[in-house]
Amino acid sequence: MWKYINMLQNKTSLGLLSTLVVVFAAMTTGFAQSTTTDTLGQGEVYVEGNFWTATQSHRNGGSQVYGGRVGIGVGKQVEVGVNASFSDPHYTDFPPEIQPGIKWRLYERKKHGIAAAVGATAFLPVARLRGTDAFVMLYGNVSKTFAPLKEARITAGGYTLLARNSNFGSRKGLNFGYEQPLTEKASFSIQWTTGRNRFGYFTPGMNITLTKKSSMFAGYSVGNHLYDNHGPYFAYSYYR
Repeated sequence: MWKYINMLQNKTSLGLLSTLVVVFAAMTTGFAQSTTTDTLGQGEVYVEGNFWTATQSHRNGGSQVYGGRVGIGVGKQVEVGVNASFSDPHYTDFPPEIQPGIKWRLYERKKHGIAAAVGATAFLPVARLRGTDAFVMLYGNVSKTFAPLKEARITAGGYTLLARNSNFGSRKGLNFGYEQPLTEKASFSIQWTTGRNRFGYFTPGMNITLTKKSSMFAGYSVGNHLYDNHGPYFAYSYYR
């Protein structure tokens, strides 16, 4: 879920460019990097652990989703990474997975605060459990940063799921985000991803800087379908 928000703000204090982001993974870390136009610089490393929980007990249909991600900047505005996630109890829509991905920021005009990025992530079940599905997400986003509004940023884009079984819901959708810095160590974000699928959520939340290299995010996700499809989300991020 919430990638680089205060990490990059801290880099600004060192005289480097800060690009503020809206990042929510919508219940799986493999989606995190698909909702922004940001990429890691060459040699930079990002590590994240995250947790989502339903408000219901297991007996009443509730579940938890655990995830993590490692990303590395390989140069020329390109980053690669691998994610992992699993649910408890196991659901076919959220099987234990590894999620390798690549992302390229193909356009950036710093003077005007405009950027664009494209990427791909594969969602690969680690065991051939009955009813699971392997597929690939292709995505693209554009963003605009507004300097007079404390570097507030809006992001919009879309995604498509290749080889995804239609029984698991929508195979395409849109991304919308807004991120508003409040103080040097706190930012408010809203992320909405359309689609009646595992990625379709509306999530407001707060990101707090803990140290120069780490931050914590807390938010609440509301699904696009099913009345009881909602719950809190937490993520811890480390960047170097």
